[in-house]
Amino acid sequence: MNTDPQFSGNKSEYSNGGYNVLATLVEKVTQEPFFTFITEHIFTPLKMFNTRIVSYPIDIPNCATSYSQWPFFDNIDFNTGNALIGEDGVYCSLNDTEKWISALDNNALVNEETMQKVFTSGVTNNGDKVEYGYGWELYKYHNQEVVGHGGLWCGFSSSIIKFIKLNIWIACYSNSLAISSSRSMHEIAKYFFEIE
Repeated sequence: MNTDPQFSGNKSEYSNGGYNVLATLVEKVTQEPFFTFITEHIFTPLKMFNTRIVSYPIDIPNCATSYSQWPFFDNIDFNTGNALIGEDGVYCSLNDTEKWISALDNNALVNEETMQKVFTSGVTNNGDKVEYGYGWELYKYHNQEVVGHGGLWCGFSSSIIKFIKLNIWIACYSNSLAISSSRSMHEIAKYFFEIE
């Protein structure tokens, strides 16, 4: 099996469904529910005790609810798509995010060689570089090489980015469509780097 980031065609497209398939494969191979496997092999070893994969009914202590845009702030937390696993549904505190970042930086889950592959751009069959590795976008932000990713679902949004050479991470979360985690992340980066 080729372990380099390769794509089966001449272009790439992001697909949430790919992550659903991956979660299903994990369940088939391990013979365990996805949330059980991830909790036992990732969250617990990293002491991420305030991180859960959502299931219904939600039993997460102090769990945030997601809300719509200002001025209504309707509770929009529930969606039948929440039952899908792999693409979303990970509830995580900022303290646990710090543990996750530390694990990535210190190769706590996989070795350094594998982490290099995780943060390496894919290549199409034509040899064209794709600004995506194993679950991370790779691009330049104000002349800085970065890896990062964002997500949006039912009012929740998240953005995380690493400035590679500086080894600086920024992570932002929001539970309302009124506040963009991506915009917040950009404002923090602009302030930190004194960008107009």
